[in-house]
Amino acid sequence: MRLPGAVLVGVLLAGSPAQAELRSLRFQDDQGLPISSEVQVCFVVGTRSDCRSVARAPVAELAGLPDGFSSLRVEGPDHGPLSLKRSDLMPDSEGRVLVKVPRKAELQILGRQERRLGLSLYAQDDASFRVPAFRMEIRAEGWIKIPAGDHLASLSSDGKAPDLHLLSAPPGSRRSLTWSARDGWSLLLRCRSAKPRQDLSGARVEVIGTEGFGSPGAPPVRAESASQGLALISGIRHTLADATIEAAGLMARRVSGLSASPGTFAFREVELEEGGSLRARILLDGAPARGVACRVLEVDPNPMGPAPEPVVRYEGRTGADGLCRSGKLPAGPYTLRVRAEGGRSFLDRTVALNAGEETAVEVALSRIRVSGTVTRGREPAPGYVVTLSDADEMKPNATSRDAEAEATTDGEGSYEMVVWKPGEYFAILSSPEGSPATFRRLWLDRDEDDVDFQVEESGVGGVVVDEKGEPLPESAVYFTWNQLSHRMASTGAKGAFFFPVTEAGDGEVKAMKSGYVPAEPVTVAVRPEAVTPPLVVRLKKAAVIAGRLVSAGGPAAGARIQSYRTSPAGVALFLGRTAAKADGSFEVASAETGPTNLYVSGAGCPLSGFVVQPSQHSVALRCAGPPASLELTLKDPRGTPLPGRTVLVRTQGAFIPTAVLIEHLGQFRIQAASDGLGRLFLVGLAPGSYELYLGDVTSPEMVALGSPEGFLTASSLAPFTTIEVEATVE
Repeated sequence: MRLPGAVLVGVLLAGSPAQAELRSLRFQDDQGLPISSEVQVCFVVGTRSDCRSVARAPVAELAGLPDGFSSLRVEGPDHGPLSLKRSDLMPDSEGRVLVKVPRKAELQILGRQERRLGLSLYAQDDASFRVPAFRMEIRAEGWIKIPAGDHLASLSSDGKAPDLHLLSAPPGSRRSLTWSARDGWSLLLRCRSAKPRQDLSGARVEVIGTEGFGSPGAPPVRAESASQGLALISGIRHTLADATIEAAGLMARRVSGLSASPGTFAFREVELEEGGSLRARILLDGAPARGVACRVLEVDPNPMGPAPEPVVRYEGRTGADGLCRSGKLPAGPYTLRVRAEGGRSFLDRTVALNAGEETAVEVALSRIRVSGTVTRGREPAPGYVVTLSDADEMKPNATSRDAEAEATTDGEGSYEMVVWKPGEYFAILSSPEGSPATFRRLWLDRDEDDVDFQVEESGVGGVVVDEKGEPLPESAVYFTWNQLSHRMASTGAKGAFFFPVTEAGDGEVKAMKSGYVPAEPVTVAVRPEAVTPPLVVRLKKAAVIAGRLVSAGGPAAGARIQSYRTSPAGVALFLGRTAAKADGSFEVASAETGPTNLYVSGAGCPLSGFVVQPSQHSVALRCAGPPASLELTLKDPRGTPLPGRTVLVRTQGAFIPTAVLIEHLGQFRIQAASDGLGRLFLVGLAPGSYELYLGDVTSPEMVALGSPEGFLTASSLAPFTTIEVEATVE
């Protein structure tokens, strides 16, 4: 049940030109009966309170109201509390307002076993569940008076998780709750649909431990949302937990990195989307195409480090009608990849799915066969790779593999491929070593097209090796020729590269590889009628830190490790990243001089920083103990939440690099910016002292210079705890 607001009786006489002046208040209970016990009425006048006691004599009435009050609150031992604004009071012709104050309900707590309990009541529609509307300590058996209404009841005891209940207590009713002792912390979820935005009852919730931060052997905990979409889970022993929420007709949602200090509860509001679907109709030469492979790919729009492979959200083939249909997917942009007749030829289309809708697209394929030969000098050139890519450079959401077709020449230097639409293409010819040999733009619009390539016999080539002479594959090689041409290639498995040239001249070759010190540029000259000897570019192994990382459970296999050096101005400069192997061992780039900052995260390791001195080439690192978390709420001076704000985090005298923080929170699917309620969840941190600064106001350089601008708060985080901090941003 939902308790209605106060019933105010105030009637203007018919024909009254204006509202009568407010002179007095009369009080009754919710049944319209006289209030027999004393009540206290407190008026808010400016910044002070003016409180009056009212008793029945013979009716509870209060005259002589204070001037200029803005609101009032009524409560007695058996009634209320009731809060009203001045504008809610509508006097009758005699200047009186009848206020109905609801009776209190009675509550009994069972199963206390002589334990002292704390009772906190929150309105079920509370936006944050931070401050209870009613709180008291229960020391003895028997019935207690509580405000009537629909409540979330939290029963707490030292060292135990809050025991959460939904409580409906009409005025004058008697209710009972049974307290259960549980270890850990508790979780309150409000489940809502995103469109239309309304509470969901009957949503299914499952809670498990976050990988690496769960309680061993603890089974999944399940619950179901009820009134106001609230799902209650009491007694979670995981240091960090994940919740999966499902509801009929809506996309399932997973919320990761949930935490609270033992003896408290966490609250999250979770919206479920209806999702969208895709209906793609594929035509080949104007007719429905059967057996065409369709994939819906999700591409990371802003990857940290090398772009990962797209995530395949749907995979299928067209039927006789040329249609492929995906299931429900979260709304957003995707890439539809169409591949006919197998091979390495495909066509991409960007599609946007809307929640609750089926997006229909049509993709028209036109088979265009492209063939030709590649010669080097006068001889066939086997092993060369011909790549045709869509020349539309503005194509949105393109992946790193946006080639439309690719083929490798055979022993006769011949190749053949298919592209699926007419238009302009980039044609790139690469040598067997992976170096670009030539490039041209083509217009393809016929059923068949012959495209031949002739590669100059002369060129600049060589191999990239390490200090021991071992080849270094996947090295980046930069070639500058006659100060006008600039090309780049990647070495193959044997560390080789080759750049054809069409004229004599002078050039410069520079090679780079992660983990190695960039070599000085190597000059090279090509002269007529002279053989250019192959180059040998040697790269020196960069300074590295080797070590082993362990957590409480053993080797921290898979944990992410990033290395940085800090400039004199306090700026963190990236050096390298790696992941710990199965035995916890790792090797990562280090600073040539000065200390190196290592940041580790994942695989049961809270986000931790280590400082390694130049003399340390081998280290043994142990992950911090149980993690801590911080929930920051940002508001303006009027109390309005501030969404989309970022923070800088400093600990142990150094700022955690923003990229490290983003990647760490990304493991838990948590954005590194405040949400719609102004909240930012910094979870899975190593225990310690932290300072937070507003990211768009200051910088590490400004803080290093002593500027106080942007400082938000400082907190000391203990193991197993979650600290809640609210900061006002001017």
